[in-house]
Amino acid sequence: MILGVSAKSMPGYSRTFDPDPTKPFGMWPDMPYEHPMLPVK
Repeated sequence: MILGVSAKSMPGYSRTFDPDPTKPFGMWPDMPYEHPMLPVK
């Protein structure tokens, strides 16, 4: 898991509060425990 400043600087992740769960996104954007989520089947 990648947390904090590293997660915020990763391009390509949606950072909205209503993301598309079928695509990678940043969970809990703009919070100290923000981290990228990757969908899996």
